[in-house]
Amino acid sequence: MRVKRILLSMLVFSAAFMSFTQTASKVKPLVLENQTSPDCYVKVDTNVYGASVYIDGKYEGTTPLYSKKVSKGHHTLRITKTHYATKELSFYVREGETKSFVLDLENISAWLTINTNPSDAKVYVDNDLVTSSRVEIDEGNHTVKVSKFGYDSSISSFYISRKQTKNLDITLKKAIFNIISISSSRKAFNPDNKGDMGSTLIEFEVNAPENGTLQIADSEGNVYVSEDYSFTQSNYSYRWDGSDGEGYIAYDGTYTATLTAGGKSASCKFKIDSSISYHALTMTSQGTGMGSSALPLPLPDTTLIAGISSGAYFHGPVTESDDTFYSVPLNGFLAFATPNVEVGFNFNAWFKKNAAMGCGLTVKLQNQTEVAEGTSFNYGLNFRWAASNYPVLEPFGADSGNGLGAGIMAGFDIDGLYIGANSTYIFYPVSLGGPKGTDWDNADEGIWKNGITLTKNMRDYEAAIYANLISSFGTYSTEYEDSNGNLYRISEKIEDWQRAWDAGFAFNAYLGSSNHTLNFNAGVILYPEEEESYVYAKLGLTFLFL
Repeated sequence: MRVKRILLSMLVFSAAFMSFTQTASKVKPLVLENQTSPDCYVKVDTNVYGASVYIDGKYEGTTPLYSKKVSKGHHTLRITKTHYATKELSFYVREGETKSFVLDLENISAWLTINTNPSDAKVYVDNDLVTSSRVEIDEGNHTVKVSKFGYDSSISSFYISRKQTKNLDITLKKAIFNIISISSSRKAFNPDNKGDMGSTLIEFEVNAPENGTLQIADSEGNVYVSEDYSFTQSNYSYRWDGSDGEGYIAYDGTYTATLTAGGKSASCKFKIDSSISYHALTMTSQGTGMGSSALPLPLPDTTLIAGISSGAYFHGPVTESDDTFYSVPLNGFLAFATPNVEVGFNFNAWFKKNAAMGCGLTVKLQNQTEVAEGTSFNYGLNFRWAASNYPVLEPFGADSGNGLGAGIMAGFDIDGLYIGANSTYIFYPVSLGGPKGTDWDNADEGIWKNGITLTKNMRDYEAAIYANLISSFGTYSTEYEDSNGNLYRISEKIEDWQRAWDAGFAFNAYLGSSNHTLNFNAGVILYPEEEESYVYAKLGLTFLFL
């Protein structure tokens, strides 16, 4: 009996031992995070792939997120994903600690089924156009808009809970014809101006099919335009260049555009004014202008300006250099302008032995006051910031386009002839934005640029002459290594009221009947007390989008 008990005990022990070893083999070994480093890390994973992770409000990636380095201390964690409830929590990380989070996101989606009559009506859920009759949305308040030309729109608002399905059956009623609006893009325009500057855009909106007529007539009832329409959509436009069907330009005065359809009519008024003109400007390093100076001359309405130019700089007759060629500049710009405010961005590159590349921002504020018929006083302020990786126009002190500057400009515009002056002080025109590893010490230089510009606007072109006196102050110090490994250093303290002259002429010609211009600019930069000068010529294109 005792032997049986001993054998039975041994059997039970063996079975228990085998069960334990099998269970133990299934347990994953505990892996401790490496705590030898003082760096802190966060790991984040979720039950759904691709959730967005924000630590302290900054987007860090999607889950699974491995070993994101953070600083020691308190932090916030936010996890978001479309159709899932947002998770937010705060945590503290000790020095050398790795925090791991595995979070379950809760699905909060619901389903919306929309059937419309007519079936091809457009459906917007929370202002987003949807193309399927069954839409997945989140729990909460929603708005559905259904619309189609010729029908009255329907707007429905509702609340839906997660996992719920809601059915909407919407039937639109046919609309009674109405003219929703009519307007002119300009209060006044001059047909002699080029492209869209010499026209106005008549825009109108209707809500249902109908036949109608748009007429443009003067104050005495003389009709210059009569256009028939058969409405199959909501929005229409007609651009009028101020001429009748035979090409004759209308006289100065007030004109009315009238839309008549379905027994209803609507109208808007505007003027033709032959005194309105716009100078054909292009971008300078200080804003739109001519040559190398910004001018306080307005552009029409709201205008997007873009352009590019290139050319060549040569060492002039007064020079110590043995090389005639100096550099090929490449300039690109983009600006947004109203008659009073302009903001621009530019890119500049100088291709030479040591290539220089940079970018900048310009802001121009301006206004004008009429002092007599056909004569206005124009004035304004201009600001600029620009930096590049290498200085140009040695021995420095002229305006190369770099630096932080502010200036004033003023002049008279007399029937398209502008005579004006400008004054700008520019800080760090050489050192701003210098390359890392290069010695740009004593960066206290500045230049004061004062100039005059004379420009004349004609029907097909703009021509200008300009001259700028540049005074220079401060220390210019550079150190660089050429391709042969030779180290060069230029260091010079300057206090020179006649450091450089920049003078030349510019010519901008309209391309056909468009708003766009072909730009040519040529001039000379002369250092009177230095044996150095530059002659330059540039060709470019400027595009105006109104």
